[in-house]
Amino acid sequence: INNSILLNFKLFESAYLMGKEHGYKTVFINFPDRLQIDELNFLVRNKNYIMPKEGNLNKLIINKYQKKYFSDKGYYYLDLLPDFSNVSEDIYYDSVDPHWSSKGNDLAARHVADYLKQNNLIQNKA
Repeated sequence: INNSILLNFKLFESAYLMGKEHGYKTVFINFPDRLQIDELNFLVRNKNYIMPKEGNLNKLIINKYQKKYFSDKGYYYLDLLPDFSNVSEDIYYDSVDPHWSSKGNDLAARHVADYLKQNNLIQNKA
């Protein structure tokens, strides 16, 4: 594990403790961008896009470490990467940058709402 991942874990721990101190339940969510889904295809089609320095980190490995960390700690964690990996990227992402389209926002919102309901973190309205 590199230092930036360890720093993230420290930040996660601080956020969790701060929420707990104030009586909140903290949910950690991985919101994947297009680069996480299909980095090579995106970069080929968008030659002028400047990759962030940390872009060469294998984000799938980071997700694996995060999932284990949150599981070991007993924290609420939702990884949307599998949900976005199983859909057509052209529908859920903007064509000119790595961010979601309005349909991508809707997909994420549905999954987050379902997760919150399944874990009794929000109440269902009849």
